[in-house]
Amino acid sequence: MTTHTTAIASRLLMYRPIHDALLEDSLALVQASLGLPPDIRPFSLWVKMLRRGISGGKAHGQGVSGVFKQDVK
Repeated sequence: MTTHTTAIASRLLMYRPIHDALLEDSLALVQASLGLPPDIRPFSLWVKMLRRGISGGKAHGQGVSGVFKQDVK
């Protein structure tokens, strides 16, 4: 398998930061569902810009949402 420069660049600049941010967000949701205080880490400016660009400006805010938001104190 050969990797091209564009694949390497897109992995480093786009997919990796989004993937890491979504994992952190989902782990906070798991903590909240277990009754633990969620460790919400703010998205970096780069991830915020990527999310806005990918969603066309319709990206939801960060944090524990839905059913678990009322349980978090």
